[in-house]
Amino acid sequence: MAEELYSALQQFHREVVIPDMQRMLMHFHRSVAVPEIVGTLREEIASFKRETHANFDSVWKHFEILDSEYHALSAAVRRIEEKLES
Repeated sequence: MAEELYSALQQFHREVVIPDMQRMLMHFHRSVAVPEIVGTLREEIASFKRETHANFDSVWKHFEILDSEYHALSAAVRRIEEKLES
């Protein structure tokens, strides 16, 4: 009798409980876990992208300042050289 009961419980577990648990876990994985992870990753990537763009904008601004200073210094050196030649 105990063996028959144990065998019936094993069969019930194999045929009902395991497939039901797999179905519930797959549903959780598809509807909760994956979207949450993907959403978090998208937010992190967007934040990193904004930060990177801000840093490049800052570097570009410094290059523009250096470029204008270079041209001003080149013009000043050219004027000094012209005065020294004449």
